[in-house]
Amino acid sequence: DTNILRPCTADEKAAFRRKYFPDWPADAFIAGMVAANKGYPARKSFPDVMEAFAMFAQNHPEARLYLHSYAASDFKGPDLQQMAAHYGITDKTRLANPRMLLASDYSDEMMREIYCSLDVLLSPSQGEGFCTLPDTLIRHPRGYAAISTIKVGTLVLGHDGEYHKVTQKMRRWYQGP
Repeated sequence: DTNILRPCTADEKAAFRRKYFPDWPADAFIAGMVAANKGYPARKSFPDVMEAFAMFAQNHPEARLYLHSYAASDFKGPDLQQMAAHYGITDKTRLANPRMLLASDYSDEMMREIYCSLDVLLSPSQGEGFCTLPDTLIRHPRGYAAISTIKVGTLVLGHDGEYHKVTQKMRRWYQGP
């Protein structure tokens, strides 16, 4: 929604930084990442991000990293706090409030403010999930089938026009329109 996720002014950026990162230097270079921490190996490339940030921070001591993700390994993703310690960047890394993440308490306006606080948004994904209704038709070599009937190992048509094997099926609870 471009009425909510719109650019901010320099004054807004400074105010948002004071609000969300009050203990960080005002001139800090803030890299941020908004990504689900689920599964291992991490499809959202958390190890690559932290390693690259650690190397960047060696030459830019004012650099900081904000990870808007669940830090613990409860969802079978890597322990992000442990990983930050491994790369020696714990003092330069901030993680989102886990209670607010689990309760979905980050409003669209809060996310706009966080995005506006960043100098760069990182998004090095190695894969994406997507949600569809159970009766959504998916193309396979012999025609179409409801996604709910597709099995692991089935070839399905990908965005690149090629058929690919389904490697994993996930179910997600959803309530809404």
